[in-house]
Formats: sequence, C-alpha cells, structure tokens
Amino acid sequence: MGQENISSKIKDKPDISIYCTFALSGNEFAMDVEYVQEVVNYPSKVIPMPLSPPFLEGVFNLRGSIVPIVNLKKILNFELKVDNNEVKLAIINYQGYLIALMFDSTGEIFRLRDQQLDFFEFPDESTYKTIKGAIKLEEGKRIIQILDPMSLVSIKNLPLSFQSSTIQKTSRAKSTNSARKMAIVFSVAEVKMAFSIQGIHEIIKVPEVKSHPLRSDICIGIINLRNQTIPVVDFAKLLNCVQPVNSDPADKRIIIVKVSEFLIGLLTDCVDSINNYRDEEVSVIPILSKERTKLFQGCLNFNDLGDVFLLDHNELFKNEELNQITQGHSQIYKSNFAAYQKNKIKERENEFYLSFRMGQLFGVKLKEVKEIIIPPKTYLSSPGMPFFVKGLLNLRGELVTIVDPKKLYKFESSLTLDVNDSEQRILVYKFENEFFGLIVDSVDSIFNLSQVQKLQVPDFFKQGQRNHFEKDINDIVQITPKDSDQRLTLMILNLVSLIDRIRTEKVA
Repeated sequence: MGQENISSKIKDKPDISIYCTFALSGNEFAMDVEYVQEVVNYPSKVIPMPLSPPFLEGVFNLRGSIVPIVNLKKILNFELKVDNNEVKLAIINYQGYLIALMFDSTGEIFRLRDQQLDFFEFPDESTYKTIKGAIKLEEGKRIIQILDPMSLVSIKNLPLSFQSSTIQKTSRAKSTNSARKMAIVFSVAEVKMAFSIQGIHEIIKVPEVKSHPLRSDICIGIINLRNQTIPVVDFAKLLNCVQPVNSDPADKRIIIVKVSEFLIGLLTDCVDSINNYRDEEVSVIPILSKERTKLFQGCLNFNDLGDVFLLDHNELFKNEELNQITQGHSQIYKSNFAAYQKNKIKERENEFYLSFRMGQLFGVKLKEVKEIIIPPKTYLSSPGMPFFVKGLLNLRGELVTIVDPKKLYKFESSLTLDVNDSEQRILVYKFENEFFGLIVDSVDSIFNLSQVQKLQVPDFFKQGQRNHFEKDINDIVQITPKDSDQRLTLMILNLVSLIDRIRTEKVA
C-alpha cells in the first residue's frame, strides 16, 4: 500500500465518529480519522536523531516536513521483532504537530456511535494515557484500543514537527534574497551535521590527545594548539550517537569551535565538505522537548549528501558536565588561558587557510573558496573541451567548469597514483560571474596562519617550484601539523592567476 488519504473522511451525523484501525503485535488499535493525515510505507531513508529517546527511530522527510518516527512497541513494551519493509506509518496531525506511528499493517475504517465507545479516566500523574479508551464490537467480543493523539504528541522528550505551510511560504517569500552562507558538513556516527563556518575556529587532524585531570566519558583529553591547551570532546557520546564499528581513525577530524572565551575541540568521524545555503533553504525540524532545544537550527538538503542537521555551536555547550570541563580547564591551565586572552586581538588579524592535496600539499585562503563538494559520478560533456577539463557540473542552476589541476600542470604519473576516490573533493570558485571547480585528492584541514607564523623557504626552492607553476603560486611556506613534529611545505595558490591560466588554455 502506498499513500492512503484518511483525513478526508467526513462524519455523516453528529453522534457518529469515524475511526481507522491498525494492527500491532497481534493487537488492534484505533484513532479518530480527524487526526490521521495519511498512511505511508516505511521510508527508504531514515535519519538518526541525536539526543533522541529510545522509542524514536529517527526522522524522515515527508514532502518538505521533517517528521519523527515513533516505535509504539517500545512505548508499550511489546516484542520488538519487526521487518521495516512491512511496516506502515500513520502520519498523525494534532493541532499542526506531526508524528509518524509505526504499525504492522492497516486495518478497517468504522463509523461508530457514541455508545460503542468507552473512554478511560486516569490520574493526572498516570503514564498510561497513550490508550484513552476502547471500541466494543461484536457484542463486546472484539475490543479495539483507542490511541490518544494528545498524549502521543506530549510524550516526554519526543521531538515535534509543526506543520504550517502558510507560515513557511511567507517566511521563504520574505527571505528569497538572503545572502548565501557557508556550512562545514561533517559526520558523527553516520549522521550528517553542519556548523556555520563563522562558528569554526579551525579543523585539524587528530594529534596526540593527552590525559586530562577532569577526563570523563565525554571529554577524552586535551591537545596543545600553538601553546593553547584545548579540551577535546567526543561529539558522538555528547549527542548519544552509536559509533559505527568500521569508523576509520585516519578520517577523523577535530573541529575547534570558540564559545565565549573558550576553545573546545569536537572529535568527529570525518569532514565531508563545505556547502553554501540560504536561510530560506533551512527546513524546520522536530523540536526537541529537552534542555538543548535550540541546538538544532534546522535541516538542509544537499544533493550529494542528503539531509544534514544544521547546528548552532553557541547552544552546544549548555550541558552541565561540559560546562564543568571548560571551567576546570580554565582553572587548571590558567596561564595558557591568560596567554590566549592576551593574543585575542592579534589572532583576529590571522588569515584562515584550507590545505589540500593534489599530488603535493597546497593551500588557498578559505574566503576564496565558495564551497567544497563531493565529485558526482558523471559530468556534462561539451565538444572541444581541453584535455584538463573533466566536464561541466550543474550546481543549483549554475554551470561549473570542472578542472583536473594535475593534468593542467602535467604532474608526473607518480603523483597521480594511490588516490582514494572516496576522499576526492571539488573546490568551487566564482570569478567574474564564472564558476570553476578544482578536483583535489583530499582536503586536509582548515587552519589559522598569521604572517609571523609563515616560515619562509629558501629562494632557490621557490624559484624551482615557480618555474613549474609560473605565477600561480602566491607564496611557499612551511607549517607544522598538529599531529606531527615534521615541517611540511605548503604552496599557496594564486587563484586569479590560476583561473587566468585555465581561460587561456581553454581558448588555445
């Protein structure tokens, strides 16, 4: 069964109510059709919801509304054996709030007189209000339990989704000209999440994490970032997410965010991409009826990544234990913290860079990158394309010329070997109303680099590299990654010169 329109049923007489029934673990349940919007099959994609109660299976996208899926078997303590391919979801709409209830199958639709309905009375503190009464059929031989929609949407810690198409359309109409923002998309326990780039201080590979006096299940230790001691939090544990067994340690990244006067590292499984979005593209998600209600700003949908939860880093650290960790950190490492305070103004003058690999290690100013995306499986082709152009990509209505820089620079074949396709990314730039994308082997990190931190390399080395790249290299510096004592040479690309080269080669 696909989708069944239930709520369109009309009552014939004032003393007659229409109920639809559902089967669950051999029991029959019913609900007034006034509250049953529709019945749908179990969706192919369900998004796990961080900080969710055990009975919440996740959320899914129903024609633009993010709807929570409630497993009634867990609430009613029924046997949990279930095949989701056979499960039906009843979409309940109570005063504009949407939830999806899992059932084994749909049943019948009855028109019932008031005398066929028995309603129960419970003490105010009762936890059994989910069932509000019973339907008596076949002279009382068949009893169908009546579900109370008000109690279901009032379950403690159940996230609620409010449906109001008029409000959403009006809001979107007012903000269609809003500026595009940048979001860093990352994964935690197979859940895609994102922070606005304004909230991120740096992103680094996982260095040595040292023991911490206030170490806990959430705070796994500390790292040293340019003489600043930073506590590292296991983001998956903070959000009560189940870590996958096959998580690759090499992909893990620490996202360093700045909240108030503290720098805090968040351990994530990987950083996926940098994407652009507008405020009107953020879908409303179910409201978490618990302390961190404001943590989830909404849901974004990116074609290559699917649904992504947008988080507010300022609301992340209301957790009491985390506050204790940061306060303890500032007391234990007071001298380091004072040094950090002293250098705040200088730090604002630093520039943020994105480092990536395409045979060698390169860098660009982060503000020059429009977004970072995962390469598609296919590209649009055009006759007469230069040898270094992979094709064209339609990015939200804009055509992007995708360039393979290793072919453009004619790198040696040894630099093109051992590339993991799953780590490849496309850096998207906009220059004079044209869009260009550079395919890179991997994105390493986002880091903060001041002029005084740049360690200049000898001129003869610079000249050797510039002979190969001509004017496409702005600077060549050496950096020390957080996970190593070894200095690495980083070549800073001049994007204006690079795009000019691409245009020249295309014309030639």
